[in-house]
Amino acid sequence: MRMTSRERVDPSRVGERAEELDRQGWTCSEAVFLAISEALGMEAPVELLTGLGAGLGGRGHACGAVTGAIVALGLRFGRKEPDKEAKARAYRAAARIYDQFRRDFHSTECWEITDREPDPVRRKELCLPTVRRAAEIAATIINEMSEG
Repeated sequence: MRMTSRERVDPSRVGERAEELDRQGWTCSEAVFLAISEALGMEAPVELLTGLGAGLGGRGHACGAVTGAIVALGLRFGRKEPDKEAKARAYRAAARIYDQFRRDFHSTECWEITDREPDPVRRKELCLPTVRRAAEIAATIINEMSEG
């Protein structure tokens, strides 16, 4: 069941779910995206996000949790035709995620957040707080922007 644009998403529950999904083996981008899509009551093509994990396909660049959160916002604020107002709204939402995440973690680059940790198990543990927080930020933005 798809939720209406006025229904609120619980940031804490979405964050917990994203962390749970990450622990189950989903990439950071997939986990955040799935948690948001579930909270919105939507089935969404998670397979589109697989290559974004671990900083754009394991390259350590743009944090997958951030990219997953930004892509998930498209489920609520994305556009299906050229519309300048819808595009501006989506850009505002994406910028808010980026800016808040950067304030929280001092970077949006995977390699900086994980401190270049070579051990994949340890690196995954370092990512868990980013996954949770990116999902929480996205849920908060969905709530705030859906009200206005």
